[in-house]
Amino acid sequence: MVEKKYHCPRCGNKDIVDYTESFDCPSCKLEFEKKDCDELEESQILAVEEKLGVFDAIGLEPKKKTNSLD
Repeated sequence: MVEKKYHCPRCGNKDIVDYTESFDCPSCKLEFEKKDCDELEESQILAVEEKLGVFDAIGLEPKKKTNSLD
C-alpha cells in the first residue's frame, strides 16, 4: 500500500510534521486533519485551530474523542 504524501493546504509546504491522524506545518504553524485533506478540496480545508474558533464563536463544545466504552 502506498502512503499518501501530505502538504500544507495554505502554503504548499511539503516539509510537514506528520502525526497519525493530522500534521503540522512549521511555516504556517497550523495543524490540519488528514481526513479533511483526503475528503475536501484545498480551498475548503480548515486548520484545527480554525475549526475550534468556529465552535467557540457559535457557543458549541467540540466532540472529544474518548477511549471509554460509554
